[in-house]
Amino acid sequence: MSDLGNIPALKVVDNQVKTMNNNSADVLITTIGDGVTFPPCTGQQLVTGLVQGTMYFVRVTAFNQIGYGTAAYSKPTAQKPMVVPGVATGVTLQVVDGNSMRVFINPPQDDGGDTVTKYMVEWDILSNFSSGTNSSSLGKHEVTNLAGGAPFIYTIPSLATGVDYYVRVSCYNQMGYGLSTPSSPPYDHPRRLPTAPTKVKLGVTSSSKLTVAFDLPTDVGGDPISHFKVEWDRISNFQSRHSVPHKGEVEVDATKHRFYTISPEVGLSESITYYVRVSAKNLVGYGATQWPEPAFEQPTLQVPGVISTALVAPQTGVAGNLSVAWNYPRVPAHGLFCGGGGPQNLTLPDLCPTGMGSGQQADGGTPILSYKVEWDTSKWFNSTDPLPEHGFYVVTNLAGGEPFRYTIPNLTPTKKYFVRIFAYNARGDSAACAKSGLLCDGPVLSAVPSG
Repeated sequence: MSDLGNIPALKVVDNQVKTMNNNSADVLITTIGDGVTFPPCTGQQLVTGLVQGTMYFVRVTAFNQIGYGTAAYSKPTAQKPMVVPGVATGVTLQVVDGNSMRVFINPPQDDGGDTVTKYMVEWDILSNFSSGTNSSSLGKHEVTNLAGGAPFIYTIPSLATGVDYYVRVSCYNQMGYGLSTPSSPPYDHPRRLPTAPTKVKLGVTSSSKLTVAFDLPTDVGGDPISHFKVEWDRISNFQSRHSVPHKGEVEVDATKHRFYTISPEVGLSESITYYVRVSAKNLVGYGATQWPEPAFEQPTLQVPGVISTALVAPQTGVAGNLSVAWNYPRVPAHGLFCGGGGPQNLTLPDLCPTGMGSGQQADGGTPILSYKVEWDTSKWFNSTDPLPEHGFYVVTNLAGGEPFRYTIPNLTPTKKYFVRIFAYNARGDSAACAKSGLLCDGPVLSAVPSG
């Protein structure tokens, strides 16, 4: 420093130097280092190379050609280098119930050189937290009670059941809030146990089988139903000491089934009373149980179910004849599928379990002996027309298997005829099927035998 101020470099501007003999002399400037421009001696001064979070005392003295004066201390007398905190660690999100979730927070590895005094918890249904401050989907809360030590806990209240919320947390020291960090998992949704299943019904399928129907609860608890549990017992409190087959339970995939046929390997006992109940499961667990209507049944032989996939058409090349074809029953007489009916397979019933009267036919537990094919010019089957305009035929030769067939002969080629089919076993006749379709739910069975 000099009276000229900062001089980063020197050069000869005017040479007036004389030797002792009054001769001219040369001035040579040798640079031994780069020139430096010093900062102002007044105002703010940046002190670098300090240790974050360590307290430093600061004082300043002034200097002139006489020397240094008395030091003046800073206000405050000491300070420490610090920045905003780093991100919180171990931020965990946990579901509490159907309307709340809990956040667990651990301190950051880097507190920025100052004590972290609070945490900000934020939640939103959008991952970028852009719902807006006026949106009920966006919320935040400062966690200031840190006396109990880590992990610090906050329960987010009043959330919507089943709605995914993203959660993040940021840390605060006297320099402000640092960067936020997402929770683990980054989002979740409030959920609770589901209520009881609905539309629970019980039907007798055979002398060793019962079939139960069920549907989704009115309140799934905010989470998809993954399974149903079907329980049966010979005692109404389901606390008997019986073992399978008289007592048992099975878990059914809710994506595939809305029906289940209770059919233990050795079968239920005929004419023994069995109580049944069903519950639904989501990620939280199984909810309340629901008894069917009726609450109990006794396995006994039944009449066959309605036949399936019937077709009627004119016999090709033969005027006055109708060709009829059909398959054995797929659904028992009570109308409940033996299995299936879930959202992946809404209208297709599973075959009944093995051990029916014949294979997996919905025959009531005793083999179908015959099928009756009936026809009439009236769709109500109440005409007074004589044979062959109105009549029936019993098909007893079933050795060829399905599809079963019969040709109705000698009809009037210009008239329209309606057809219906019954199945018969040792217990009696099934309900009539007068429509096409796998479930006898298609167009009416009718045709004109025009050939």
